Amino acid sequence: MKKYLFIYFLFSLCYFQSIPFEFQLIDLNRSSPVLPSTNITNLIEVNNSTIYIGTSEGLGYAENIEGSHYFYTVNSNQMPEGGNPALRASENTIAVSGAMTSSYGTPEGTGVAYSKDLGNTWKIMEQPTVDSLENVMYYEIQWGGQSIQVFAVTSAEYNVSYDLAISGNYIYSTSWAGGLQRFRYTDDTPQWEIIPLPMDNQSELICGDIDTENYQLNPMDSSNGGNNNHKAFSVFINDNIIWVGTANGINKGEISDNCISWTHVTADNGLSGNWVIGFEFGFDRIWAISWSTLPTWQDVESDGLSYSDDNGQSWNYIDYFKNIRVYKVNIVNDRIYVSTIN
Repeated sequence: MKKYLFIYFLFSLCYFQSIPFEFQLIDLNRSSPVLPSTNITNLIEVNNSTIYIGTSEGLGYAENIEGSHYFYTVNSNQMPEGGNPALRASENTIAVSGAMTSSYGTPEGTGVAYSKDLGNTWKIMEQPTVDSLENVMYYEIQWGGQSIQVFAVTSAEYNVSYDLAISGNYIYSTSWAGGLQRFRYTDDTPQWEIIPLPMDNQSELICGDIDTENYQLNPMDSSNGGNNNHKAFSVFINDNIIWVGTANGINKGEISDNCISWTHVTADNGLSGNWVIGFEFGFDRIWAISWSTLPTWQDVESDGLSYSDDNGQSWNYIDYFKNIRVYKVNIVNDRIYVSTIN
């Protein structure tokens, strides 16, 4: 993969259910067949003997047989091309996203593959786009019994599923220019469903009670009339609460039936920065990795690690991590592990 995408792969890093305290270097070259790449972007354990491995060139897995690890590539025509920015599992379900560099040198999403039987069989959802529209930029969707105007994202460029979450019958995807979308993976022929988020100037968006005359879902830059809060990057679900990080803060959603109502906070509400790239929950806190969206000489925002002790009503950040870029947070037992740029 080209260097451009590798920057984005760093956002995911490694995901562990537990962190061992003894490590052993394994020679991958002894395995046959081997992983698609030794550039590891994600690790996730799906049972006591199998670890799925996202790489810069596709999905692999490792099996522990009598104390020895054997590495393989997932060979399926239902896999997305390129590397794996996101990899998630829940019970028997695994979901993995794909990304590559387009012919223009830009990041391009290649879809989301999912398995309902712990990797034995796979299906793929193409990257969510709409067909090109003649003479119009917006199309109409139904959400909460209302008609919503949505900017037509017709290309997979800059439309990369950087994060995934599995909850209930749905797989959720945050696809930057593609916004927040989901599909009902338990259906035989699932369809992508785009989920409206608050506009930059809105502190809430109530499903079924949207001012449709003044609302538009548009992920273009705010300087071009769009909304940075519609550039969805990270997603985390705990019970019936969904947390979505964007280029303009955090959106906390309450899932009720098929509808989601949102509250929206930004650096003005205590976050260190407005670009939220990941979440973790532990010690009765919701943690958010929050980066600055502004040049370093402006002190309005900063890279850091933000948190809320009251389920998202108010936010603060850890002073120690101010102006330090955090990539990943993991909580194991009574310890918090934080990986940073330095």
